Amino acid sequence: MTRYDIVLGHYMFCLMHHTGQACPRYARLCRIVRYFKPGLRCSETNFLQDRYGEYEAAREVYYNLCERNMEEA
Repeated sequence: MTRYDIVLGHYMFCLMHHTGQACPRYARLCRIVRYFKPGLRCSETNFLQDRYGEYEAAREVYYNLCERNMEEA
């Protein structure tokens, strides 16, 4: 797992699960996009479906974040 996978997992989690500008996840997303630009090819659909396995490690980070945050809710 690379640093890119970790940041991409956090980026996608914050992107898909923030609840607006007052949400801490939105603030984290804003901090991430200051230094991380995933590009147009990395959409939510491509990330979740990932037919070629290029986002496998990042999805693992994403699902771990989902699981951890569902327990807190």
